[in-house]
Parts: sequence; structure tokens; C-alpha cells
Amino acid sequence: VVDIGSEVFFLYIFLYRQGWGGGRVVGRSFPPNGGGPAARPRAARIRPMADWLLIRLPRESGAPASWLVADGAGRLIAAPRAGPLAQAAAVAHAKRVCVLVPSEDVLHVEADVPARAGARAQQIVPFALEEQLAEDVESLHFAVGRRPSPSARTPVAVVSKASMTGWLAELAEAGLVPQALYALSE
Repeated sequence: VVDIGSEVFFLYIFLYRQGWGGGRVVGRSFPPNGGGPAARPRAARIRPMADWLLIRLPRESGAPASWLVADGAGRLIAAPRAGPLAQAAAVAHAKRVCVLVPSEDVLHVEADVPARAGARAQQIVPFALEEQLAEDVESLHFAVGRRPSPSARTPVAVVSKASMTGWLAELAEAGLVPQALYALSE
């Protein structure tokens, strides 16, 4: 789970409205030039009512993806469609892109991380969870969420680096740069 600001609440509501289930963010992507949110001008970071292209990736490689377009308030702008990602990319211009990945590929866990870990939490989490995971932590991607309260455990989404790399490569091949990846969850 990665905090992307107030859009998290919007996406949860939107996804439920559309019957796509709930989601957890498993990663963020920024333009290849390395410009993350802090590198962008403030005006480029704040777009509260921007339209969204929501893409659901299929579990099977080569199967069609499905997508829809919604405004910042969650109202459907374009009917849901299915097909190759290149068709979804054709409607992505000037829209935020959110990708929903198969929940079977993402493990949702909680980790004991010091409340004041801050940015170090990303480095601490793999080792805090090492005993609970069957795979080597070096082969996994960890998305650290926001702790719901100071005394609570930290939510974490875990996915193989191979899956994450594959999803991002497939999206890049189609010309799509997602702002966030969510795992669909039941």
C-alpha cells in the first residue's frame, strides 16, 4: 500500500461503485526521467479533478485487459471496454492512469515497524517480514502503507519483482505510465 493522497479514498469508492472490488496500492510509477512527485512543479502535482483511466490487467498473459474512464468525482465518462493495452493507451492522453493487478499475485501482510521509522520503513519492512515469507526478500517488491494509528502495525503489499517488472514492461510497451498499481482484493 502506497499513499497517493486523497485519491486513495476516491479510488476505493470508485472501484466499489463499478463492481471491481477493493484494492491496495502495490507500487507507483513516474516518468522515465526519474521525476517523482517532489521533482514536479507544484501545479503539476495538484489536479484534484483530473480524469482517470482505470485499467484491470488479466491474470493470464496475452488475455485482453479491461478499462474504463472516470472523472475526478468517480462518474463514468466512457463505458468499460476490453482489448489490448494499446487500445487503452489511445484514451490515456491527459488522464491519470491507475492499474489494477491480479490479487492472486499480491500478498497483504502487516509488519512491526517502529512508529518513527519514516522513510526508513521501506528498508526495514523486508527484514521485519523475512521469517513470514517463503521467497528471498531480494526477489520481492514491498509497498509500505500508512499506519492507521500510532499503535497499529504497518500494512504492506508484497509482490515478486518479476511480476512487478513484467506489469510495468507490458504497460510501457503500450505507452502507458501508471501513477499507481492496485491489487484487487475480495
